[in-house]
Amino acid sequence: MKRIILAIFILLAVLGYVYISHINPNHGLNLNVHPKCNYQNPSEVLNTVLTGINHLYRLEEAPIELIQPSDYQEKFTGKANDTAFGLYVYQSWDSCRKAYDKIISSLRNFNCTLHEEKKCIWTKNNEAYYINCMAIKGSYVLIVVKGSPEEIIDFVDSITPLYYGPSPQKVVFYTLTKSRAYESPIFGEYAIPFREGNWTEKVEVNIGGYLYKVEGVVDSRYWNGKFPINVRDVRMAIYVYPEGCGKEVFLRVQNALTDSWEKISVPTNVTEKKNFIGTLIVGTMFKKGNIVVYVEYSRMMGFDRVIILYGNEKDVKKLASILM
Repeated sequence: MKRIILAIFILLAVLGYVYISHINPNHGLNLNVHPKCNYQNPSEVLNTVLTGINHLYRLEEAPIELIQPSDYQEKFTGKANDTAFGLYVYQSWDSCRKAYDKIISSLRNFNCTLHEEKKCIWTKNNEAYYINCMAIKGSYVLIVVKGSPEEIIDFVDSITPLYYGPSPQKVVFYTLTKSRAYESPIFGEYAIPFREGNWTEKVEVNIGGYLYKVEGVVDSRYWNGKFPINVRDVRMAIYVYPEGCGKEVFLRVQNALTDSWEKISVPTNVTEKKNFIGTLIVGTMFKKGNIVVYVEYSRMMGFDRVIILYGNEKDVKKLASILM
């Protein structure tokens, strides 16, 4: 019996490896793109947040004993009335999240626990910390607040409206939750059957400089066949940039693929999409063997969006036609 169980585990491991690594190495994209974007001035980003806080509280700049992050572009520490807080500006979500994770790790080492209701607040006895990355004017601000739980909750609830509005995360959210796949006018739009996962590294895609990025696989089977369009195993990566920077990324990706991939025509149902959320600027398509790559550049909510699809020709074209 033990041998049978061991054999089953080995088989599952082999099948899992085959599934993860089944991308043909001959179909690598070999993309290395790191654009020079016009990012927001960190001082202006700080000023935006501080101006809002100053309307709500008596603001005082001062050195504060906080768990301090590193590698930030600009910082402010001080008090809003008696609540101690720090603001730390980062260029991208990745860099902000990295600093966030380090602080959370430190809080866990101090035996802090998450607040029962407010999931960004960590407490120990009567002391609490609020840690969060918020999108402000095309940058990210890591906010660290220290005080009693009641004091922090009041402060956080007051400043939360300061970062309502467009953000790179919302660009990705609407990309994945809105599509032109309709079953009926009653049910309306369908979200795309998407699961996050790292695939770009396997095909030698190294694209940087983005504010926010999500990558994964689109497959109708994730919805047990309920998605109205049959799409199988299409890799998808979404990159969000400051306005004007997506063009450089698109052109450099296009030029790199031209060297070793065959450029093919983009179907009209892709280039002439209606009810588009933003503004579709341009899309291009390349083919090698049975693999097609679609690259799309659009503008959305004041940001540039670059999408890369990778998979078999039939399914890539179907997915490209319903993106919004």
